Amino acid sequence: MTLKKRIQVPVLFLISIFALFSGCRVKTDNGKIPQEHVEAARIFQGEYRGTVAGVKTKVQIEIKDDGLVIATVKNENGKSEFIPGCTSQIGQLKELDLSSKDKRIKAAIFEMNLKACGFVRNNLEVRQIDSTKFEFYAVQSMRTEWEERCTVDQFGQKCRYEPIQVVDQVLQEVFTKK
Repeated sequence: MTLKKRIQVPVLFLISIFALFSGCRVKTDNGKIPQEHVEAARIFQGEYRGTVAGVKTKVQIEIKDDGLVIATVKNENGKSEFIPGCTSQIGQLKELDLSSKDKRIKAAIFEMNLKACGFVRNNLEVRQIDSTKFEFYAVQSMRTEWEERCTVDQFGQKCRYEPIQVVDQVLQEVFTKK
């Protein structure tokens, strides 16, 4: 067994354990946040200003009393497009990513038809960096690689190849909340 193979199994195991306990996703019902998370989600409410592909952009996120989240976008060209040249609108809030430790909301994930613009996923994530900085994140391209995974039991070592998704490019822009 090579060093890479010996290290790979424990590292992959630790990554799996970390992913299992690092948080949970709460799905929304037609863009509505479950009532128990509405107040915590208000941290995402407000106006954001930033630049996407060199174009100044403003995003407004509003949370109604019933938990319905409305996101609108307008860029300096007067167009309602988050990504210049891509006519896809920010859609409904799809889910919230919560910290498993304190149930703090780490990210809000919105539907967005990014595949029409050459992206591989239809999600736009908004992640809090600090009290005024938020990151808008979308996966542009991915590829599948095959990785050898080995286990050892009473009959010896067994290895197999499994596909893993590797992110090649992302749209990652930091916006300031006003």
